[in-house]
Amino acid sequence: MTLYEHQKEVFRTFDKMEGGTLCIKSPRQCGKTILLENLLLRQSINYDNTTSILMEPSWAQSKRVMSQILKACKGIPIIEGSSYQDMIINFNNGSEIIFLSGSQDVDNIRGNTVSKNGVLIFDEAAFIKDDVIFKCLPFCNANNARKLSVSTPLFKQGYFFECFKNAIENKKNFNLVDFNDYDLTKLLSEEQKLEYKDTMPYLIYLTEIAAEFIDAYSTLFGDINSIIDDSYKGQKTNILGIDWGSGTGNDYTALSGYNNLKNMTFFEAFNDISPTEQIDKVIKVIGMLHPESVVVESNSIGEVYYDMLKKGLQNSHIVTSLKKFETTNESKRKIVENFVTLVQQGNTTILDNPILKLHMSAYSIEPTKTGKVTYNGMNNTHDDAVISSAIALYNLNKTNTYIFGNAR
Repeated sequence: MTLYEHQKEVFRTFDKMEGGTLCIKSPRQCGKTILLENLLLRQSINYDNTTSILMEPSWAQSKRVMSQILKACKGIPIIEGSSYQDMIINFNNGSEIIFLSGSQDVDNIRGNTVSKNGVLIFDEAAFIKDDVIFKCLPFCNANNARKLSVSTPLFKQGYFFECFKNAIENKKNFNLVDFNDYDLTKLLSEEQKLEYKDTMPYLIYLTEIAAEFIDAYSTLFGDINSIIDDSYKGQKTNILGIDWGSGTGNDYTALSGYNNLKNMTFFEAFNDISPTEQIDKVIKVIGMLHPESVVVESNSIGEVYYDMLKKGLQNSHIVTSLKKFETTNESKRKIVENFVTLVQQGNTTILDNPILKLHMSAYSIEPTKTGKVTYNGMNNTHDDAVISSAIALYNLNKTNTYIFGNAR
């Protein structure tokens, strides 16, 4: 393997360390994983009877790295055995690499020890729960083994950020290699950076590509005033997105209509009527707008509302295409990031509605207790208006599922 300068600096810094932690801050796709694989192999092969440990956020990621290391050793008689069940590689010289997952029960992590010439690596440390990491740190105590905290950055909080901050402040036993300090253009060109900047939500670009930390609870949409445009209000609506509410408190049923050019043509939100009245109101809106398709959130109570709406549309002989949208963490991330990107690029417009503006201005990216991120309204603000718009825009011009009534 030919090393780039930023990768060579990791080896140089690591070799100078006597214990302590090396923090590596990296953008995506800059040779971070293959660097770690080579470091693990070097320590395991060059030093007999070493124990090294690599922790990834998930088992799938750990298995992928383990598989890549075994592939790199194929045909070389250095491996004594390996087990995907136990997640371990044993070398002929008595060394071993143990693979762990940040998703496993912390009580099942205890009991490991990293040897003096081994290494404990937290890969994508910003996405591993702090309490899991803290359970692993004592693995290095007996032999004063070195630790690597490696990641693309995320929030200005948590173990990885504290390692970075301690290294920046030159605190004892903390070292830093920031890949942004090196020429990465052969791996990530300026043209690619500009492409990502123009197509990704800005906060995602900041962390994934620019490799910068962001404030926890950072608002996603930024200044939305530039995309407010009432000139499309009442014009042709091609799709209507619906996020159901309970009908009480600040939990709204929100309806967002858009044309094929992604301009908002209709918005309404209500939270003061019964479920039956909500369905009657939605049917009236659909009958008024005549959208080509309607996409409704179908989680929990949404499934009941969907069935009621389906029956009501059939009874009313209203012609439209009705589609369910199941909101999971992954599907929510996709639709929200699509919406955010359209807003930041100025490729969509919204109507001047106070509920819509409140929900968008208070929408944020937040850390979770599991070490991941979530999108929600800040300070108990609901996200109904955001989700109804996000559902509509994501499903615009996509194939629909159900057709009711006679074709127009």
